[in-house]
Amino acid sequence: MKLKITLTCILAVLLIAQQSTAQTITSNQTGNQGGYWYTFWKDSPGSVSMTLGSGGQFSVSWSNVGNFVCGKGWSTGSTSRTITYSRSGSAQYIGVYGWMTNPLVEYYIGQHSGGSNRGTYSADGTTYTLYVDNRNGPNIQGNGPFLQYNAVGGGTSVNFGQHVSGWQSRGVSVGTQNYQVVAIEGWNSSRKASVTGVSGGSSSGGSSSGGSRTVLVRARGTSGQESITLRVNNQNVQTWTLTTSMVNRSASTSLTGGITVAFTNDASGRDVQIDYIQVNGVTRQSESQTYNTGVWQNNQCGGSNSEWMHCNGAIGYGNISKEAAEEEQTVEVLPTEYALQQNYPNPFNPATNIKYSLPQAGFVKLTIYDLIGREVQTLVNMDQPAGTHTAVFDAENIPSGVYFYTLQTNGLSFSKKMILMK
Repeated sequence: MKLKITLTCILAVLLIAQQSTAQTITSNQTGNQGGYWYTFWKDSPGSVSMTLGSGGQFSVSWSNVGNFVCGKGWSTGSTSRTITYSRSGSAQYIGVYGWMTNPLVEYYIGQHSGGSNRGTYSADGTTYTLYVDNRNGPNIQGNGPFLQYNAVGGGTSVNFGQHVSGWQSRGVSVGTQNYQVVAIEGWNSSRKASVTGVSGGSSSGGSSSGGSRTVLVRARGTSGQESITLRVNNQNVQTWTLTTSMVNRSASTSLTGGITVAFTNDASGRDVQIDYIQVNGVTRQSESQTYNTGVWQNNQCGGSNSEWMHCNGAIGYGNISKEAAEEEQTVEVLPTEYALQQNYPNPFNPATNIKYSLPQAGFVKLTIYDLIGREVQTLVNMDQPAGTHTAVFDAENIPSGVYFYTLQTNGLSFSKKMILMK
């Protein structure tokens, strides 16, 4: 009898301990639990209940809800992460989900479609189809336009670095990582689903060499045949073949030392423009760097303070270490005047980049108009901080023609013309 009572007490204690690790959420919020970051969001009436279990486990039940997304993972995404998980139950979507900024992108990796077909790529040992959609609504920066990347295919093991490389091969931009989770999403339904075994170890595939520092390089070529190589401490980290569109490319590394981006296949009609690099989200502008052996200045190869490389050479960006990045961040010079630059490429098909500068924070609206003044699309409609910003105009479903883009902010207005040629 005594032994039976003792075993009963032990089981009761274990049950209480297990229940104490669980946490139930019914309202919009983010936080940390069980060693992971979580997010809960719903935008309409109906009930949603998210129960957070130990480690990467969670379950969601919902009734008569319009739309919700609940997930568990990491507050900052990583290109060196391979995400694995198990799933059960019924939901419109269960898979990898996250956000990037500059450009603002919501992405799904799994069975979530929508948008224009941008082609296929290989990742996770299988073939995915990439769809890109222009959206307008709630997002991590408030409410307004954003892009949505839908990578359709695959299973429950996702090498995110391979997807980054695949997206870049289809000509879309990859920005700065925001959060990254395994998510359950539902809309106009009443169901129940769960996720277990979420984990995210380092990977060596795709655009990543693995490591604790992520380096983003924003660049383009004039012919689309140029190659550049990211190097740290004179060791190659990643080589990319450029397109004629300004595209973000990223890699992760554990190396320490000086960062250079080298141009290695100069030929007639081949030049490279590197807008900037980012180290763990901190920007280092190319025109602020004094080491550039690839620019053509004073009738010879080599010079400084330029985005361009016309000869075989490299731009140096200083030390990769956190201390060097923070030091550079403190001396970054903000724009001194408002400016709306000419879109690039121009003419374009189907996407182009629009860069603008804000000397002070304010509400920004960037709008596309057709030749007779009809509004085609609003790219930006939100408060933005001072600095240089880039918006992507994807005209996949818009006919060829002459269009105008107008920047409005702090009582000022700027307009330029561009040509869509299909």
